[in-house]
Amino acid sequence: MRRLSVLVMLCATPAYAHHEVVVATSMLPLAGGLAAIAAAGLIALRRWLRNR
Repeated sequence: MRRLSVLVMLCATPAYAHHEVVVATSMLPLAGGLAAIAAAGLIALRRWLRNR
């Protein structure tokens, strides 16, 4: 376990952190779009079940 924590500390570089931030910010629009589609689907399903 100690070796793993030392390895993580050695691999944690600013470049790697920057890469993670870039990946996260590039995925946010996709995640927002998928969340909007899922919410619209749930609303439509709810209305369909209520009117049934």
